[in-house]
Amino acid sequence: MISFSEFAHILFTVIGNGDNTSAFTKTLFLNIIDYEDSGIDAVSSRSAPTYKAYYNGHSNITRLAKQINHFISKERFSEFIDNLPDEAIDSLCEHFQIYLPEIKYSNVGFYLSDLFSSIIKEAAETSAPQSQTKVSAARARRGNLYKEDVYYEAQSFCIRYEKELDLLPLCQIAAFLNPLHDHVRSIYTVFSQCNQDVKAKILELAGMPVYDFSYKEWINHYLEQYQNLVQHLALSSIPFLYDGGKYFHRAFERYSKNELYDPNPVMFSRPVHGALNRILQRDTFRVPLADYIFGYLQKDDTSKERPSVPPMDYLWDIRSLDICAESEITFWVCRFIIDSCQQLVILELIENRQDDLVFIDDSLLKTQEDLYYYALLMLYLTLRPR
Repeated sequence: MISFSEFAHILFTVIGNGDNTSAFTKTLFLNIIDYEDSGIDAVSSRSAPTYKAYYNGHSNITRLAKQINHFISKERFSEFIDNLPDEAIDSLCEHFQIYLPEIKYSNVGFYLSDLFSSIIKEAAETSAPQSQTKVSAARARRGNLYKEDVYYEAQSFCIRYEKELDLLPLCQIAAFLNPLHDHVRSIYTVFSQCNQDVKAKILELAGMPVYDFSYKEWINHYLEQYQNLVQHLALSSIPFLYDGGKYFHRAFERYSKNELYDPNPVMFSRPVHGALNRILQRDTFRVPLADYIFGYLQKDDTSKERPSVPPMDYLWDIRSLDICAESEITFWVCRFIIDSCQQLVILELIENRQDDLVFIDDSLLKTQEDLYYYALLMLYLTLRPR
């Protein structure tokens, strides 16, 4: 069964409304007991640090559960949930789907009150200390049950998000960068809520690599390295990542919900000469940004077919990025980082990275949130130490 800490974390993500975690946790308990009984005294008498410890899982709720077990009112908690705004109820259904497959808008209060009640009752029924032998056996049983629960949760996740499993590399970025954020795409939010064992099992079942983000400052560090590469390879004369890469980060901060009607536009001209010119019967042809960058980076190509204008300069000019909406700038900065990093690896301008390269199908990229996380993944895979 889900722990109280996990239960509280999910609720706080959706309905925390700016409360601190201790006050929010206390509110949960106050809404599961009958005010006419003395259970309220047990809840009211506990300190804020105690409730914070309950929320973070640093302290179990056994003693409190034993004191309030007989005063539980599932009706009150159900009413508390059902009175939430429609948007919050929909979000709760989505977040708890992995634990309560039958949950839906019409029964969310019933299922969550029943789950909370069960968590309290299970904690209240925790037995007294046993002999060492019995404790070891009990631990072994709990360990096996835990492994089964981990597998079931991971399996349920993979089934639910079967069509989006190729986004698991981006899920790891989201869980590292914004673990408490209610993302536009639910797979990011639900993956972030899973504990580390479940996350590892999900990646194992899906055959995905596990990325190490223990170096906390990698984003700023790799962004700085990337800017140096752009300058060294003359990919741009425009400082498009100035002020800490603000137009890059604003793709998530301001425009994460912006839909991508065409995640990889084909609008860049490449010159055509020789036999290809005769076949196509024209002097240029249209390509995606990645193809233009590829042609530009072929330094050993001295033919007329090699583009002469730096890719970002060309992009800035044809899309009028100096006067366009900011959301278009953020889109193209993310797209440029993705495509340029991939081409650096393909052309072996950064060595020994080909096996690490990840290509996510454009059809899966729905919003600037997806594009931002994809760009961060490319920075990480391209520039992390071997």
